[in-house]
Amino acid sequence: MMSLSCVLGVFVLEMVAGMDMDKCTVEGINMCHYRTHDEMISHFQDIETQFPDIAKVGSIGSSVHGRDIPYIKLSGNVGERGLLEPMFKYVGNMHGDEAVGRDLLIFLAEYLANGYGVDNRVTDLLDGTEIFLLPTLNPDGYARSKEGKCEGRGRENANGKDLNRDFPEQFPPKPEPFRDGRQPETLAIMDWIMGNPFVLSANFHSGAVVVNY
Repeated sequence: MMSLSCVLGVFVLEMVAGMDMDKCTVEGINMCHYRTHDEMISHFQDIETQFPDIAKVGSIGSSVHGRDIPYIKLSGNVGERGLLEPMFKYVGNMHGDEAVGRDLLIFLAEYLANGYGVDNRVTDLLDGTEIFLLPTLNPDGYARSKEGKCEGRGRENANGKDLNRDFPEQFPPKPEPFRDGRQPETLAIMDWIMGNPFVLSANFHSGAVVVNY
């Protein structure tokens, strides 16, 4: 079975190879602009409606300004986890102005949903893995970011906190509170991680034309 990281790499190569540079579209997916937060949620709900047996939309909590922090789960039997079926997650947009990973995860959800039952490697993945895609951990920062502008406050959340620096240290030099004083987005994903036996995860950070994880 091909790993999910390999599938993502193949997906990106196929995406670039199939792009109509005049229309910025790949297999009907509009890549000419970044979706708003509401557009992203609506798109995930459309996928869930179109593929109810393999796609389910949920939320891990809310941001400072009350925006949902949504994910989409994709699995061959999305309503019931198989015995010892591994759970995998991708998280993007921890820094609100780093949007490449956010869009890649939106496109990956579309790719996996449409590929199930058609592409053998996608079908094998979804039949043997629960895949959770959370495109944005920082929807407030994303909403403040301006396309083409690298300066500004979009990197942090609405309280001006860098979420990537807000987690408990694994080996702190001195005892520190585990939860007290942490941001709602941080607490939401901490609770999600603690409440689910994910076996593998990746967090996307990005620049103008690159994504790293």
